[in-house]
Amino acid sequence: MKLRPLLTKNKYDLIAFFDCLHDMRDTVDAASYALKFLKKSDGVVIIVEPFANEKIEDNLNPLGRLFYAASSMSSLDIGAQAGESKIAEVVEASEFTHSRCAT
Repeated sequence: MKLRPLLTKNKYDLIAFFDCLHDMRDTVDAASYALKFLKKSDGVVIIVEPFANEKIEDNLNPLGRLFYAASSMSSLDIGAQAGESKIAEVVEASEFTHSRCAT
């Protein structure tokens, strides 16, 4: 019996990262890997991450403190408090042709 791979390149319309990209060891590699499996013409990757301000001091509120505490235990690359610009850097480095932020 021949086994088929679970993922087929250039096949998927949508790949979603919900509150998990920041937990991955190499966020750029993870996003680049997803890009390989999208349909070339119109595939979409959705990245949903916890909201964070760009400056650390703007995140020092009760929820931000909780996110920082959890991040220090599990997030490996960009952390749980990565602002919009950090996520944009990951997307750009992953060689997506276009992106937009929908807050």
